[in-house]
Amino acid sequence: MDKRFKDLVDIIQFTEAVSIKIHGLLDEAETFRVVNKEFSKSKRYTASILILSDDKSRLKIVETAVPSIKLKKGEDVGGINFKKYYIDLDKSSIYRKVVLEGEIVQVSVDEIIGELFPKPVAKLITKAMGYQNRPAILAPIRKHGEIIGALAMSSTELSECFNPTVRNLAQHISATLDLADEYTKRKRAENALRAERDRMQKYLDVTGVMIVALNTTGEVTLINRKGCETLGHTESEILEKNWFDSFLPRQLHRQLKKIFFDVMSEKSPIHEYYISCVVTKNMRERKIAWHNTLLRDDTGAVEGMLCSGEDITERINAERALLESEEKFRTIFECANDGIVYLDRFGRIIEVNEKVRGLFGFERGEVIGKNFFEFNLFKPKNLPGIVKLFNDAVREGKPRQLTVLDVLDKKGRAITIEASTKLVKRKGKTSGVLVVIRDISGRHGD
Repeated sequence: MDKRFKDLVDIIQFTEAVSIKIHGLLDEAETFRVVNKEFSKSKRYTASILILSDDKSRLKIVETAVPSIKLKKGEDVGGINFKKYYIDLDKSSIYRKVVLEGEIVQVSVDEIIGELFPKPVAKLITKAMGYQNRPAILAPIRKHGEIIGALAMSSTELSECFNPTVRNLAQHISATLDLADEYTKRKRAENALRAERDRMQKYLDVTGVMIVALNTTGEVTLINRKGCETLGHTESEILEKNWFDSFLPRQLHRQLKKIFFDVMSEKSPIHEYYISCVVTKNMRERKIAWHNTLLRDDTGAVEGMLCSGEDITERINAERALLESEEKFRTIFECANDGIVYLDRFGRIIEVNEKVRGLFGFERGEVIGKNFFEFNLFKPKNLPGIVKLFNDAVREGKPRQLTVLDVLDKKGRAITIEASTKLVKRKGKTSGVLVVIRDISGRHGD
């Protein structure tokens, strides 16, 4: 086999092996390291990778497979550190052709170094490194079509027929850099999206209401911490489950599904507010007040629904209990054998029961909201005692157990009553007085 042909086969096989090694790498620096590692293992070929500065005026060696011993000898003679050395493109016509004009250039190492150092020093450097008359091929490295640096490959023997092989390796490196850059950008975007999602999830988790998102088929795509707590399930037990089949009372499945799908298909308007029940993990129902809004994609098409829900179970139970308590109080209030007058702390009449109305002859509408001193119920001689009785109760906090009073009804007839007072407090402060009245006219007369 012709030696030159054999050399060509060898370099093709070697560069293809390097290309295979870097295939699928998704990191720029790792790509350069692998190329350098493969060349470092070769006893025949060496290579360096140089990258352009941002202003495209200089090149820096980022990786080199030149043996460290030879590199050190060159640095000692030239008085430089190759890892920190920048090639000024104004001084290197060779590298300008490669990185500014995109040419494949075949030169000798002597010519490259000869442009960068005074000729005597350049000769000493190549001699110290053992690279006199060593041929090199330089090819541009690109990223998304833009030249970002150069691949410098050298060997004991290189000819112009090897140029396509070196160019192909540079192109494989460039293609790997394209993929790595796209991956990095995609990863950065994914990380930014994930960070934004996590930040939004934190906002949702600190809110005091349930947040639930459904897709167009009714599956849960998002739920916050309050939603999980209310339902008694973990997030993983809720996500991707059908909301209607899994978390609503069975008797409501068909009705609410139909409403939902009509809204998703925009056959019906969305109910922005409504109250319905959910079923928890322990099969208990909770009443939720929902606020809803449609989710749309960039084209305006409906892609789901976002719901915020407040658990109002306790509030409804408390309102029901309060109503029952009020009804019970009203029954006791109206059916009591004694008259009962409820006054605020200023003496205004808030309520009177039927017994008082029968005793004094006033209708309820005649007395509610008026001060009890406005009615001529008391004889002038008794007024100081009445005022003291009220003031002792409200201001001094000293309710009276029993007091006998002579009063007048609406028609001016005299009535003897026995009265006692009871303080009404709210949040520890007196808000009014209950006056319990009993007609003792017959007994007093006897």
